[in-house]
Amino acid sequence: MFEPSYYRRCQCKGPLKDKEGKPVLDADGNPKIGSIETTCPKLGKGHGTWAFYFEAEPGEGGKRARVRRGGFTKLDDAKKKAKELYDAASAGTDVLSDEKCGDFFLRWIKAKKSLARTTRHGYEEHISNYLLPHLGHIKRRDLKVRHLDKLYDAIEKENAERILHRLRVDQLQKDRDEAHQTWVRTAGYAKKEERRTARRAFLDSNAALREGKRGLRKTTSATTMHRINDTLSSALSWGIKREQAFSRNWAQLVELPPVTRPKPLVWTPERVEHWKRTGEKPGPVMMRAEAESVMAVVPRDIPFIVRTPLPIPETAWRNDIAVFFAHGARQSGDTWAVGAQAQPDSALLGMITLAGRGPDDAANAAVKWIRDHCTTNDLELVRVENFNDRYPEEQRSDFSLTRFTVARSESPGVDGWALPTGLPPGASRATRRAPNTRRKAA
Repeated sequence: MFEPSYYRRCQCKGPLKDKEGKPVLDADGNPKIGSIETTCPKLGKGHGTWAFYFEAEPGEGGKRARVRRGGFTKLDDAKKKAKELYDAASAGTDVLSDEKCGDFFLRWIKAKKSLARTTRHGYEEHISNYLLPHLGHIKRRDLKVRHLDKLYDAIEKENAERILHRLRVDQLQKDRDEAHQTWVRTAGYAKKEERRTARRAFLDSNAALREGKRGLRKTTSATTMHRINDTLSSALSWGIKREQAFSRNWAQLVELPPVTRPKPLVWTPERVEHWKRTGEKPGPVMMRAEAESVMAVVPRDIPFIVRTPLPIPETAWRNDIAVFFAHGARQSGDTWAVGAQAQPDSALLGMITLAGRGPDDAANAAVKWIRDHCTTNDLELVRVENFNDRYPEEQRSDFSLTRFTVARSESPGVDGWALPTGLPPGASRATRRAPNTRRKAA
C-alpha cells in the first residue's frame, strides 16, 4: 500500500536533543552542536525543503526497505517523485540500488559471453571512450534521457574543438613546409649565416608541428553517435530484461543527427583522367560505369509460400523507379513472415512465409521472391540493400529488413533499325562473306 510520509527539513545547525527533548551533552558536559534538520524552529514557508519516505517491498529475510528522497522545493514535486518511485518499485526496479552507471556498463559487457570478437571490441571502445567518462558517475537508478542528451551535446562540443585543433595543425604543417622550402633554396648559394637561420626556422617549425599534433583525434561522426546509442540501448535492454534495472530504455528516446550517406559517383573517362593527373578522387564513394548488381549474386534457395501476391501500385513508381522494403519477423521457432511495404506506416503490398534458421534466410527468401516477381512482370531488380544492422544487437536474430530498388524495363524491338552507312570497304566485304562462312561451318 502506497502511504508516503512528507516532512520538511533543513541544513541548520544547533544544539542536539534526544527523543525526550533533553540536550545531548559531550564528554565535557557542553551541548553537542549538529544538524537539527526536522527540529529546526524556523521550519515553515520559505525555510527548508520537502522530503518523503515510504515502505517498499521487504528484501531477503524480511529486511525492511524504506525509500527516502529529499531536496524538493514544493510539496507537489515531492508527491510526483514519490509516485514515480513507487510505480518503478512496483514494476520491479531496484530503486534502492546505489550502483553507478559505470559499474553497470562494465558488469554488462562482462556478462555478454556470446558476442563476436569485433562486436565486443566496438562495445568496449564505446564504453571506455564515451559512456564511462560522461555517464559513469551517475547512479543507475537516476539515469534519464536528459543525461544522454548531455552526452551527445558533449560529443558535439568535442567535435568543434577537434576541428579547431585540426585547423591549427594544418596551419603548422603549412608553415613547416614553407620553412623547409626556404631552407632548401638557401643551400649552395646563400651565406652560411643565412643557411643557419633558415635551418633553425625549419627545426623550430617542425618542433611546433610535433607539439601541435599531440592529442589530435578524429571527430565523432553522426554514424558513430548512432552506434554508441545502439551500444547503450543494448546495455539498457539487458538491464531491463535481467534485473528491471531501468524503468525505460532511455536510448530509444534520444534524437541524434541524421546520417547522410555520400552519393556514389560513376567513374567516367573525364573523372578517371582527373584522378590520374591529380591523385584526387572525385567523391568519397565511386562505382564503375557497369555497376555490379546484386542480381549477379544468387542467394541460397530458401523455400517459401506466397500468402499474398505482390502488386506494386502506381503510386510507388517515380520516373519508372520503385523503392520498397521487405520486413521479416520471426513468428515462432523457425517460422518467419516477410511482408513488402513502401513505407513503415503504409499498407502491406504482399507477404510470404518460410521456415528459416535466421534473418539471412529471411532476406534470401525475400530476394528470391522479388526476383521472381520481376522476372514474371518484365521488371529489373536494380539494387538490394540489407539494413539488418540497424536493429539493436539483441534483436537482430528475430528481425530482417531489406530495401529493393526496381525499375521498369522495355526490351527494344529489331524493327525500324537501319544499317549503318559510311563503313569502310573492308567491313562491307566481311559482312558479305559472313553467310558463306556460316554455311561452310554448318
